[in-house]
Amino acid sequence: MVSKKKFWNAKRREAMLFYILVFPFVTLFIAIKLVPFFNGLYLSMTNYTGYNYDRLNWVGINNYQRVLTDAQAMAALGRTFLIGLLTIPAGLAIGLGCALLLNKARKGLGVFRTLIYLPSIVPTVAAGLMWRIIFNTNAGLLNTILGVFGVEKILWLGYDHIRAALIIMMLWSSTGTLLLNLAALQGIPVELYESAALDGANGWAKFSRITIPMISPILFFNLLMGIINGLQLYGQVVLLAPDGSNGILSIPLRPTYTYMVHAYQQILGYSRFGYGLAMMWVLVFVIAILIVVVMRSQKYWVFYGD
Repeated sequence: MVSKKKFWNAKRREAMLFYILVFPFVTLFIAIKLVPFFNGLYLSMTNYTGYNYDRLNWVGINNYQRVLTDAQAMAALGRTFLIGLLTIPAGLAIGLGCALLLNKARKGLGVFRTLIYLPSIVPTVAAGLMWRIIFNTNAGLLNTILGVFGVEKILWLGYDHIRAALIIMMLWSSTGTLLLNLAALQGIPVELYESAALDGANGWAKFSRITIPMISPILFFNLLMGIINGLQLYGQVVLLAPDGSNGILSIPLRPTYTYMVHAYQQILGYSRFGYGLAMMWVLVFVIAILIVVVMRSQKYWVFYGD
C-alpha cells in the first residue's frame, strides 16, 4: 500500500506540474486580455485622445450618453441591425442547406465539402479585393454574365446597389457553419428516420420533427456566433468602399456605413479614443442583451436529448 506521505507528495507534484503548465497561458491571458479589457473600460470614461494618458480627465458616463444621443451612431447601429437581419438567417440557411446536400452525397464528398467550405476560409482582404473585381461596372464578371441575358450594366459599388453587393459577398462566405452542421446531421441515428417512415412520415415531417430538433444545439451555437460576428461588421464594408485604397480608414457609402466603421472613424480618424471606446462598450452591452434573449429562447426550440 502507498503511504499517506507518498500519496500527498505525488498529489503535490501533480499540482505543481499543473500550475507550471498553465502559468504561461494565465500570464498571457491577463496581459493580453484582462488588462486591455479593464483599461479600455476605464479609458471610455475619460477624455483620452491617444496622446494625453498622463493627464486624463474623468468624464464618467458622459461619453456613453453622447453615444446614445449621437444620431449618426444610432443610424449606423440601425444599418448594422438591418444588414444582420438579412445576412444572419440567410447565412444559417445556406450553411444548413449545403450540409443537407452533402449529407446525401455518396461519392466525392471530400471534394465537394472542400469546395463549398473554401469561401469561408478565404481571408477577408482577399475576398474583398476579389469581389471588387467581380462587381466592377465595366469589366466585372457579374455584369458580364448579366449582359449575356440582356441586362444593362449595374453600378454595384454605387449608392443604390452597394448594400446588395455587400450582402452577396457575405452570403458567399457564409458556409463556415457547414462542417458543424454536417457533423450534427451525420450524428442523427438512422433508426429515427426508419421509424418515421414506417409511421408514414413524409420528407418534410422527417426534416421538421427529426432533423431540426436533433441538430438544434448546433443551430443555436451558429446563431450566437452569427449575432456576435454580424454586429461587428467592419472589414467587408471597408473593402467595398469607393476609397478602399485608404485601408482601415476608408469611408463606406451611407447604406453600408456600419456602427464599427463609425467607431473606428472616431478612434483612428479623429483621435476621440474615449468616445470611440464608449461606442465599443455600448456594442458589447447590445450584443450581451441579444445573447441573453437568445439564451432564454432556447428552452422553446433547442433539444438536448435529456
